[in-house]
Amino acid sequence: MNTKRLHESKVPHQPHRPGAPSPDPIIDRFAEALWLEDGLAPLTLAAYRRDLSLFNGWLKQQPHHTSNALTQAQEVDLQSYFAQRHSQ
Repeated sequence: MNTKRLHESKVPHQPHRPGAPSPDPIIDRFAEALWLEDGLAPLTLAAYRRDLSLFNGWLKQQPHHTSNALTQAQEVDLQSYFAQRHSQ
């Protein structure tokens, strides 16, 4: 068992920076679960948070999604997002 996990009470993450996507409790819960289950490095968790926040922001701009867009995302949404990011 990793003793480091026993002594840390919070998932390490980078503070919110101006211009960065807003923190989202769903993303935080996901990152916490990853950290607890897999013990991922802080920079890996930060990358997950960043990528999911960007995807969630893109989803919310799509006309067919609501404010809880991330929980309603479908495979086609992810494919569309990747296609748009790749074309930039």
